Amino acid sequence: MTATSSRPSSASTPAVLGVLVGLVLLAAVVAFAVLLLPRAHGSADTDLPATLPGGLTATDVVDDSQGDPAAAQDFADQQRDLMASAEDRLEAVYDVPAHARTYQDPERGVQVTVMVLEQAAGPFVPDGPPVDPSLLGNARNQTDLVQVGEGTCSLIWQQPVPAGQPISEPDPQAVKCQVGGDESTYQLIGVGITAQEGVELLEGLLG
Repeated sequence: MTATSSRPSSASTPAVLGVLVGLVLLAAVVAFAVLLLPRAHGSADTDLPATLPGGLTATDVVDDSQGDPAAAQDFADQQRDLMASAEDRLEAVYDVPAHARTYQDPERGVQVTVMVLEQAAGPFVPDGPPVDPSLLGNARNQTDLVQVGEGTCSLIWQQPVPAGQPISEPDPQAVKCQVGGDESTYQLIGVGITAQEGVELLEGLLG
C-alpha cells in the first residue's frame, strides 16, 4: 500500500486524528454492521492483532515517535475507549463476541477500521442497492458494489461523474469490504486503500 499524504509534524496530530479515525470511522462501522449483519450465534474466538500488513499499526498502540508523549498516550487511550464502546454496542445488538480496531500507516495516508463478529456473514449492501449509472445520467455513481475475490466491497467516491464526462479518479476515496467465514464476519472501512487491498487484509485475518 502506498500513502498519498505526508505525515503532519504538529503536536496536535493525535487529537485531530482522534476525531477523524475514531469518531467518523467508529460511527460508520457500527452503522453499517447493525444494518447488515444477521443476528445469530457463533463460536470462534478472534482477536485483532496490533499490526497489519502494509505498515499499519493499531491506533490504540502508543506512538513513541510523537513529540508529545502525553498527547500520544491520550490519543491511544481515546482510540481504545472508542473501540471498546463499539464492541459493547455490537455485542448488545447481536449477542455474540465482537472485535473492533482502527489502524493507520506512519504517514497517516492509510486509515482502516476492522470489525469482526463471531457469526456467519449475511448479504453485504452497505450503501443502498447498486444501480446502473446510465439510469441516473452518470458515467459513474458515487458508490458501486463489486465482488473482489472472496469478498464484497462498496467503492465510495466524493461525487458521481455525469455522463459524457471523463473519469479522472479511478480509485475510490474510501472502501467498505466484507469477507465471511463459517462462523465469523470480517468487515473493513478504509481510506487510502483499494478494494483489492482491503479484501486481502480481511482474508489474511480470516486465515
